[in-house]
Amino acid sequence: MKGQPQRMIDASHIEEQAKKIRDVAQRVIDACQSGQVIEAHSRNKVMGGSLAQDATVLAIMILQHEIEE
Repeated sequence: MKGQPQRMIDASHIEEQAKKIRDVAQRVIDACQSGQVIEAHSRNKVMGGSLAQDATVLAIMILQHEIEE
């Protein structure tokens, strides 16, 4: 049925994209919890907008996966 969530079969490319986002987000969380500065790579990903771009790509990948199923 269209519009229903699909099982994530053969979706390793989606998993990899989600892990990239999670890794950056986890570094930000860790810095907040420990009272430290956010390490440079993660800070640049967030401040430069590329984390938002990564999330947009992930959304498109999921949508494409659901359409193909």
